[in-house]
Amino acid sequence: TGEKPFACEHCGRSFSTKGGLTSHVIIHTGEKPFTCEHCGRSFNKKTNLDKHIRVHLGQKCFVCEICGKRFSQSPHVTAHMMRIHKGNKTIV
Repeated sequence: TGEKPFACEHCGRSFSTKGGLTSHVIIHTGEKPFTCEHCGRSFNKKTNLDKHIRVHLGQKCFVCEICGKRFSQSPHVTAHMMRIHKGNKTIV
């Protein structure tokens, strides 16, 4: 019912679950507990590790709608659109 009994000792932000607080505290501690088994690079969130691993696995799930080029991460498509297609969204 909106209760947030778990407060961050660093900034006072409150969370409804202990897990939410634990994930948040990493922002303050700089801890990076999620390590890539392929290259050793570490991340503060599992979702960031998962995105990174796609590069090693060659998974390119995101596609440019104009030229069909594939990318491993969504922001790379956006950068490609701005750089190559100058933000144009019409199909050539």
